Amino acid sequence: MATKPTSLDQFGSFITSLLTLLMALITGKSKKIAEIDGDKVQELIDREDKQSIINELIKFINNGWKMTYLIAARVLDLDAPAKMPFSGATLKERSGMSGRIVLDLQKIKVIHKLQEGESYITGYEFKKRLIDDKETLFNSNLIDSLVAGQDEPDMKAFLDQHRGKVLVDFGDTFSDSHGRLYVRCAIVDDERWVSDCHWLDYDFHGHSLALVSANNTK
Repeated sequence: MATKPTSLDQFGSFITSLLTLLMALITGKSKKIAEIDGDKVQELIDREDKQSIINELIKFINNGWKMTYLIAARVLDLDAPAKMPFSGATLKERSGMSGRIVLDLQKIKVIHKLQEGESYITGYEFKKRLIDDKETLFNSNLIDSLVAGQDEPDMKAFLDQHRGKVLVDFGDTFSDSHGRLYVRCAIVDDERWVSDCHWLDYDFHGHSLALVSANNTK
């Protein structure tokens, strides 16, 4: 004869279903952004400790929303208007990726294009080699995200690998009133990463590195 479910059984089943739904909704946006200790919840159910179960659920929801907010904050809108590198500058060309992407630092390559025996190349030649090698460029909105997020642990770790370097974004090209062309970059100034720009006629040495997509797809 089947045993009629108790109110506690029904409550536990409801909590389990709710947690499953929440996990599905939240982890649909990320592989792993929130966790709950299933054994701990089961122990609380066995002890009929409803309030503690609710507390665990609240912690899970709060953590999930915080992480979801973090992911939302890392959405990079590559179609947003470019910031000008200096007063009077205009956007001459936009040849980087388009659309909205989640900023994944593991999908950013930092490279140079110097060939054996070269100590520098011009910015024009640097960009030409990137295009010839079919590298996928970001536009300069990436520079703004890196500079703005430099205090976040993972962003800091990424940038710390490149201290002393110049991180150059070739996806946007800007012009001054005389027709000279520039690209934006990120450099360290007084221990902080800041936005700067480079004239494409300048020499780009080995410490100047291009930011490109590791996916290498247009």
